[in-house]
Amino acid sequence: MKKIFVIIILLLLLIACNTPKTALKPTEPENTTELSKTGILALFSKLDSELNTSWREEEIPTNMINIKAIEPWTANMVFLKDRLATKNDSVLQNLVDARIDMLKSQLSYYLMLEVGEKGIINMTQLDKKFTPAQEIDCKNAKIIAKSLGLFDASHKAWKNFSMHLDEALQNDLDLRKQLGDSNRPKFYNSLLDNVPEYTAAAQKTVYNQCEIEIVIQ
Repeated sequence: MKKIFVIIILLLLLIACNTPKTALKPTEPENTTELSKTGILALFSKLDSELNTSWREEEIPTNMINIKAIEPWTANMVFLKDRLATKNDSVLQNLVDARIDMLKSQLSYYLMLEVGEKGIINMTQLDKKFTPAQEIDCKNAKIIAKSLGLFDASHKAWKNFSMHLDEALQNDLDLRKQLGDSNRPKFYNSLLDNVPEYTAAAQKTVYNQCEIEIVIQ
């Protein structure tokens, strides 16, 4: 039996080597952003306007951010996060972390799509139970492992997004009025609920058919 380990590293490090060369020129991170809810949300709106994005409308897989906008968005968020490190405000930190999680999740999903059909195991689904619909080509085990690792990373970042934004909303009534309940970002609705079940079924399929164990770390 062989083992294939898939180690998911910080996805922000993948941006430079995976974002197309036609990527939008990053907007220069601004040191003038007011470190408040109003200032940060104003920066979000400014970036949406400059990069033709809509962060509150993004959703996997139906309405994802343009991949060319991920790098400039991320550069601004990392710069803002560094500035917030000196400010003891968990609400603002969670708000920015939630946006970074959105970008990570969508980048992972895009990279998974780039792996292509050889990385996909066709499954039939009943409730949350997945069953392989066909025999797999064991020569594609490494490609399948890469695809599963990226799918898993997308799901984990999506869960982290929910955790960070939920915490921010719970601790700030004004923010909850702006981004909670019926006004909440559509990213919450991303179709990633069943990723753990699909991933586990795919790992089991590769093991049963190819005697290869895929370990996602």
